[in-house]
Amino acid sequence: MRLILSLIVILIAVFIGIIGVALVAVPAQLWTVIAGNPDLGPVDFATLKKTSRPNQYLLCPEGICKTETPDAISKTYPFSPVELKEKLKGFGATAQNMVLVHEDNTTLRFVARSPQLKFPDTISIEVFPAENGSTLAIYARAQLGYRDFNANKTYAQAFLSAIEPQ
Repeated sequence: MRLILSLIVILIAVFIGIIGVALVAVPAQLWTVIAGNPDLGPVDFATLKKTSRPNQYLLCPEGICKTETPDAISKTYPFSPVELKEKLKGFGATAQNMVLVHEDNTTLRFVARSPQLKFPDTISIEVFPAENGSTLAIYARAQLGYRDFNANKTYAQAFLSAIEPQ
């Protein structure tokens, strides 16, 4: 009986060791194996419903998010919708640990990864025409876990800082 118990303990220790090595060596690939595709897909801001978890952040202009109360209201920027989208895309392309995974006429979607453990977050952005310029909605959400220590709010604020007129 002791031999069997010892073998079980050794197998568990080896398994934990393999997971530990994978977390250090290739964390992004490990999270993909465990949780699937890190791109959580498109968002319809008009019908969006946030989950009950605090690991998400929603910025939306007045009147766009009809079924959810945003965490913050976005303002109007003095750029055409095309210019605003290009500025957002340019920031995302140069941001560390961020990859553009989808783009169309009005939307961008990025997967960002936390610096150390490479936890994936999806950042969906849509640009809307507005009087005297354009505005945007951002929904940043974590794929894994319950809390994100404001990582998704930080991602959204980084995009906003990048597009502030100089």
